Amino acid sequence: MPLGVSVQFLKKFVEKYQIGTMSTAQVVEKYVKPTTKDTQQSYLELMIKYKEVEDGDFGLVGPAMRQAGKAALLLMPYDNPPAFKQAWCIVDLATAAQTSRLTNDAVYSQGSAKFFMMLPKSEQPWFRETFNDRFDKLLAAVNSIDLRTANTPDPDDKSIILDLCGDVDLLHSSVLFMLRTWLMEQGNAYILQMEAQKGPDHPKVALMLNNMSMLLNDMGREEEASKYANRALDIIEKIGP
Repeated sequence: MPLGVSVQFLKKFVEKYQIGTMSTAQVVEKYVKPTTKDTQQSYLELMIKYKEVEDGDFGLVGPAMRQAGKAALLLMPYDNPPAFKQAWCIVDLATAAQTSRLTNDAVYSQGSAKFFMMLPKSEQPWFRETFNDRFDKLLAAVNSIDLRTANTPDPDDKSIILDLCGDVDLLHSSVLFMLRTWLMEQGNAYILQMEAQKGPDHPKVALMLNNMSMLLNDMGREEEASKYANRALDIIEKIGP
């Protein structure tokens, strides 16, 4: 299970090195690469070694998620979030999936961490539009997650990550299930909102039902997918040409 640092430590780190306006790539180039260049250790391991971090500043990610009771992913930009392409981010997503208690219908929090995907307010209208009209693009972004082809700050990290994760196919399955479950929850919520606003037989309701059918097929839930598809077809037949 991956090692991580606390939010409190990150705040101290930002203040100490004055990196509030720097991107992650800039921090890596200025601080991480020069420090780790001639070692076989990670930046965090070196900070622990030289006591740059204190007890409580770091720990295993999974237990920290359980203790917090929540795990969140910021979708920004919503249609191509970097977390889907970065190897360590995918590992963190897998940790969230293993920490959260999942069922075929929902993510729930009894005795475990609740998983959230979050959007900046500025992107929420665009996300809703894409969810309604270009759902295949969102689904393609989720389905493109692949630890084997994901980016790493250092090429040597890839083999370390793959060794750490073991069964990559199982990791992919847990991550995809968690993300698709979240999409399913969002889709069902949007269907209820559109039915209330536009009526149960509106074309947009049919479109969302069809989107959910696509998603359920990807999840291997063909019987449920068929129910959504049939209801969408009923609406289209009612509307007529």
